[in-house]
Amino acid sequence: MRLIDQDALLQDISKTIEESGCVYHESEIMDCVRYAPTIDAEPVVYAKIVPKGKGFTHWHECSKCGTAVDIGDKCCRECRAHFRKEQDNG
Repeated sequence: MRLIDQDALLQDISKTIEESGCVYHESEIMDCVRYAPTIDAEPVVYAKIVPKGKGFTHWHECSKCGTAVDIGDKCCRECRAHFRKEQDNG
């Protein structure tokens, strides 16, 4: 999935049309952008995998919500926070 800045795209299209002098389909092109489908996007939240317990009771938790996670998980199944790579956890 890719997101775009609609306002920036409209400005870029307008500038390109203006510079090229091609104005025959300007309104149709602009309407395609204006009425394109949108999605609700949320910022990506990051968390760390925190080791807990010792010996046979060793487990890991999400640093954001405390849910038990596996060391290989890429995101928390509860709060959906993304886990950074090992070198970024520090």
